[in-house]
Amino acid sequence: MDETKDPKRYQLDTQNTRGSSASLSLLIAVRKCYKHRPEGNEHSAIAVSPEKHIREIQRCCAKADDYLLPDTPIKEAVFRVMVAGGNKPVTAEAVSADLSARWEVSTYPRDLSTRVVERVLANGQNYFIHELPEPEPESQLVRRAPAEAKADDEA
Repeated sequence: MDETKDPKRYQLDTQNTRGSSASLSLLIAVRKCYKHRPEGNEHSAIAVSPEKHIREIQRCCAKADDYLLPDTPIKEAVFRVMVAGGNKPVTAEAVSADLSARWEVSTYPRDLSTRVVERVLANGQNYFIHELPEPEPESQLVRRAPAEAKADDEA
């Protein structure tokens, strides 16, 4: 890995821009605590936006003791960390640190290294996990001086 590059960042594709036929809303809704799980059939969960489900999990469900148990499979755990974090862009290092802290004292030892989490993130399309494009380096951004901008507006 090139040390001069920023680490890859990942986020859930809440807009389904990749065209999956699955429903992220349903995928998130079934991870809610018992109190907040949608009543009725799966169509009631699909009708709610993924962002709304994420906010509800972030406010309550993610704080429940059983939200992220130590025996949770790693791919599932990575997804739950992303949801609990409000779907803010994350790096493998941040997710690895989060899981390592949560499962510091666990009877289920496993490799939670950045390398392993990076592999999970890179192959998490079935969980709507996608790599974000790299931000443009600041040196390539075009900035106009205030005087230039004002002159253009007056023209």
